Amino acid sequence: MKKIIIPGLIGLPIGIMWTVLILFFESVAYGSGKFIVGVPGFVEKCGSEVSAMGIQLFVSAVFGFIIGSASSIWRRDDWSLLKQTILHFIILSFTVCGAGLICWWMPRTVFGVLSYFAIMLLIYIVIWVIMFFATRRQVKEINKFIEK
Repeated sequence: MKKIIIPGLIGLPIGIMWTVLILFFESVAYGSGKFIVGVPGFVEKCGSEVSAMGIQLFVSAVFGFIIGSASSIWRRDDWSLLKQTILHFIILSFTVCGAGLICWWMPRTVFGVLSYFAIMLLIYIVIWVIMFFATRRQVKEINKFIEK
């Protein structure tokens, strides 16, 4: 349990940091000198910028905790890379999708959600291929070492 909770606690402030950085860079690019705390419709629905920022920070903290905890999947040597990738993809996808829908970080339409999943799937395929070849190289190096 410790191996899941500690990475989650480490991920918690990282999730918050990413949200603040993204909002900062959006503000630099589009804010005309003002800080943008979120999507205008989301801010309006929250009733104030402070509420919108508070909700986003809370969601980001939970998001960071879950993503940090999910990183423990990669330390399971008894699971195949495919199993690790699929489980991590499922956890990450639903976490990011949930956070995105709550905070309006993505279009709140069926097409928006499906587009998001398609992009995530493409990213995961690329990551999986890279991890597959990296793992295969490590196995070859270990086998070489054992043969000596």
